Amino acid sequence: MRFSMFAAALIGASAWAADAGSFEALDKDRDGVITASEARADPSVAARFAAADKNQDGYLSRAEFEALRRP
Repeated sequence: MRFSMFAAALIGASAWAADAGSFEALDKDRDGVITASEARADPSVAARFAAADKNQDGYLSRAEFEALRRP
């Protein structure tokens, strides 16, 4: 029973970590970058995509995404 409760807690934590606005949730094809098309799933990311894409390669790297999320 304890193991089941622990496993359920881990599964819940994993789902929370990949919330709708997370890098993992937006990177639908799991290639390690977020495209403008993928960013459209989160209007706040989509609106700031061009400014966040510092090297202007058309993708948000994890570092660019993390910088976007900082206040």
